[in-house]
This record gives sequence, C-alpha cells and structure tokens, in this order.
Amino acid sequence: MGTRHAADGKRVPAYLGGVAAAVTLVAVVEAVNRIASGTGGMLLTPAYLVSFGITLPFVVTIAYGAWYLADEPFPPARNRRILGWCVAASGLWTVANLLTMAVLGFTSTWVVIAWIRGAVAFGFGTGLVVGVMEARAVTQAVAAEQARLRAEHAARQRDLVDYVNSLLRHEVLNGVNVVQGNAQLLAESDDAPDRHVDPILRRSEELQTVVREVRTVVESLDADGTPEATDLADAVRTEATKAADLVPDATVTVDVPEETTVYGDNTIGPIVGNLLENAVRHGGEAPHVRLSGSVDGDYARLRVADDGPGIADHDREGLFERPASGTGDHGYGLYLVDVLCEQTGGSVELVETGPDGTVFEVTLPRADAADSFDADGALRGTDTGDTALTDDSVAVVDAGDDTAK
Repeated sequence: MGTRHAADGKRVPAYLGGVAAAVTLVAVVEAVNRIASGTGGMLLTPAYLVSFGITLPFVVTIAYGAWYLADEPFPPARNRRILGWCVAASGLWTVANLLTMAVLGFTSTWVVIAWIRGAVAFGFGTGLVVGVMEARAVTQAVAAEQARLRAEHAARQRDLVDYVNSLLRHEVLNGVNVVQGNAQLLAESDDAPDRHVDPILRRSEELQTVVREVRTVVESLDADGTPEATDLADAVRTEATKAADLVPDATVTVDVPEETTVYGDNTIGPIVGNLLENAVRHGGEAPHVRLSGSVDGDYARLRVADDGPGIADHDREGLFERPASGTGDHGYGLYLVDVLCEQTGGSVELVETGPDGTVFEVTLPRADAADSFDADGALRGTDTGDTALTDDSVAVVDAGDDTAK
C-alpha cells in the first residue's frame, strides 16, 4: 500500500502538467471554433478577454507547479495532498460556477465551456498554491523537530562522552600516576627485578596515552563552529621536540614553510604527534624522521617520512580503522589521526612504505589561503634559493643533546 501511494505521489507532476495542457487545448479549441463559425469577433469582447486573462496566469501557475514538484521537494505523501487541494478547489469552484450559470440562464455551450475552463484553471491554481504553502510549512516543521531531536541526542552523547572523559582523567589517570610513581621507585631500588617493574611502567605509559587521546577526541568534538587557525610550522616544531625525547638518538628534521596557518587549533598537535611517535618508536635504535611541508592551493600538505623497516603487508589493510581491542600493533594512534583529520576537513594517507621507510601525508585546509602569497606569487617566509640550516627554514632536533640545531 505504501509503495503504491508513493508511486501515485510521484505521478502528481504529470497530472498537473496534463491539466495545464488540457485547459490550454480547450482554450485553443474555443478560439478556433469561434473563428470557424464566423463569430471570431466575440474573442475580442470584454467577457472573453477577461475569461482568457483569468485563465492564462493560472495555467502558467499549474505548469510551473508541475515542473517544481518534478524535482521532488516534498515527500510523495505531500504531493498527494497538494493534488487533493487542487481537485477540491477546482470542484468547489466549478460547482459554484455551474450554479451561477443556472441562475443566470446561460444556454450557449461554448459559454458554459468557457466558464468551466476558467473555473478548473482557477481552482487548480489556487489549490496548488495553498497545497505547496502547506507542504512547505509541514516540511519545515518536521525538519525543525528532527533538528531538535538530533541536537538533544548529540547533547546526551556529549554529556556521556564528557563523563567518560572525566572518569578516565580523574579516576584512571590518577590511579595510573600512583602506579607509575611507585613502579619508578621500585625500578630505582634493588628490591624488585626489572622483569616485574618494566611491564608496569610500560602499561602505565600506554594507559596515560589512551587517556590523552580520549581527551583530544572529546575536545575536538566539543568545539563549536569553524576550528581556529594555528601555525603549522610552530605546531610541527613543538611535536618534533616531544617526539625526539621519546627515543634516544632519534633525529627529527623539520622543513615546513613559515606563516602557513591551518584550521584545527587543538587537533594539529595530536595529528603530528601521533605520526611522529609512531615513526620514532618503530624506526630502530637511531631513527631519522623528516617532516616536510608544502602548500597546494587552499590546502597545506605535511609529509612524515621515516627510515624504518616499513609496515607489514597484513597491517596495511585497515591501517586507519579503529582496531579491535587487544589486536594489531599500530594501536589507536593512526585511527585517531584519521578521525582528527576528518574533523578538521582534511585527510591522511599512507603514501609509501617499504624496507627504506614509510611516508605518511596529511592534508589540512589552510586558514591563510587568501593572503599567504606575496606579490611575486611566492609563499611568504620561504627562500627560493638553497635551503640553509636556519631557525626560519630547517630545524634539527636531536634527543642526544636536547637542543635544536
């Protein structure tokens, strides 16, 4: 039954088009008959001119309505109701005109046809206008109610996420800090073997990372409106320093154009940080990671390249998908990067991987797309000549001496 009603609703534009064509055909036949019968002069009388003048705009309205409804601005049920308005208004107006003609005593067939033609056009036209106005009002009301329900659902979800975030930060994180502190004290003493202490330290660090990542996701989802702009080069240098501290002898090279701002104030750090941490932790004893930035139209691109052993074939599929609990060795870092990139309107992809290393590329929307180029079309803050090891162009962070060179 629902399918049949939906099909009927989709045929309403064709019905309206047929009515417009039929009324137009009747008017043409009237005119041709008058001319053929030698009474064409009546077409210029005030009565016929008024009749045609009233019919024409309503025929145009009906034809336009058929075209408008053909684009399906309303559900099929609304179309059926619009057609109901048209039929009801046309029927009432036709009955009223027939009663009027009966009282006035009209006997001419063509006069009766002209009155009925005008009544049908007027009735369908006014019914169409009323039906469309009602359909718009109902559709807007339904959309507003759906938006309200979605907003309420989102608010409940946000409250739940905030609660979980608070629980993790205050209960879990505080507990982990206590465990980690005591484990460090044990590690510094001779009372406990390393094989017992090291797993405690390692797992507590992993739990701290999870809590930080949950907090990052919550903050990104909690942000309203357009993300604020952040300087990409500053964010990359900050994360490079943090990453270099994670692994002894790690070297992180940064080559990102200055004064390149991107959207994503509280997400750029976690995006770059997770990719860097992934690179230095899996890059061997003395990993070298290079971060290179470029500008491509309205987007900024950042490549994170390492010299590690590459990603195994069985880990490449679903690399950015949320891993099942307790499976995989890439953790939630890459999944978090993908989520945060999407949140800012950007993307991340695995460009290449192999025995010589792995390259990830992050694409982020620029906040300075309109004013980041100088009069010569060059990116401000970069040198078109040879790149020098200066603080404005390339920074090298070495965990060995904890300084930028």
